Amino acid sequence: MFTTMRNNEEEISLFLAYYTNKDYEYIYNNLLFLKNKLDKTKNVEAKRTVDMLVNLDGKVYNIEMNNNASKTMLERNLDYNNRIYHSKRVTGSKYEYQYTIQFNINNFTFKGNDSTIEEYYIQNQKYILTDKIKFVFIYLPNIRKKYYNKEKLSNLERLLMVFNESNKKEAMKIAGGSEVMKEYRKEAEEASAYDDMIESLTYDREEMLRCTMEIDKRREIEKVVEKAVKKQAKKLPKKCKKRQLKNML
Repeated sequence: MFTTMRNNEEEISLFLAYYTNKDYEYIYNNLLFLKNKLDKTKNVEAKRTVDMLVNLDGKVYNIEMNNNASKTMLERNLDYNNRIYHSKRVTGSKYEYQYTIQFNINNFTFKGNDSTIEEYYIQNQKYILTDKIKFVFIYLPNIRKKYYNKEKLSNLERLLMVFNESNKKEAMKIAGGSEVMKEYRKEAEEASAYDDMIESLTYDREEMLRCTMEIDKRREIEKVVEKAVKKQAKKLPKKCKKRQLKNML
C-alpha cells in the first residue's frame, strides 16, 4: 500500500499536512519531488537509493519504509539522513547544511515501547545541538493497537492506519469523511492488484521459458543419442545393422 503513497503528490501532501499542521493546499502547490539517489561521498561507493525524497519550504523530507529493527537498517538510515544533511556543502565554500527530516515508517516496534510516534534530535539531556537534522520514528503496530483498543487517533495516525489496514471496509471506516484517504485506498488497491497480475504474468513467462528450455535440451540430447547410435551401427556387420539399429532406437 505504501508504494502508492511514494508516487502520489496528494497522499504525500496530506501526510505532511497532518505532521506539520500546515495547510494541505499550500503543501500540495509547493511540494517538490527530488531524485531518490544520493550522491557518493567516496569514489569506491555506489549511489544510495532512498524510498522517497521531497522538498518543502527549503526543508528536505525523507521517508523510509522499514520491516525489521536490525542494527544495519538503523545505521543505514542514519547514513542516508547524514548525506542529505551534507548535500548543500561544497568544498571551499561557506559552510551550509540542509535542514532534513527523516520519517521511518516501521512495521515493527521495540520491546516495551508503546509510543506511536517518536522524534529524535542530536542533543544532550537539556539542549538540542542542532534542529537541522531530525528523525521521526512511526510504529505501525502501536497505531494499530491503539485503534483496536478504541483510543482516539490523531489525523496522522488515521492516515497511517488507512495506508496499513488490510481490511477494506475497516479502512473506509477509519478514513471517515476524508475523500483523499478514500481515494488513496482505492488507488492503492488497484496498484496492488496490478502488481499481483504482473507478478503472476512474470511467473508464467518464466515457467514457460523454463519448460521451453527443457524441451530444447531434451531434443538436443535425442539428436546426440541418435547420431551416436547411427555411428555405432555403421561398425556392425551388414546382417546385424538393421536389427541392432532398430533395437537401439
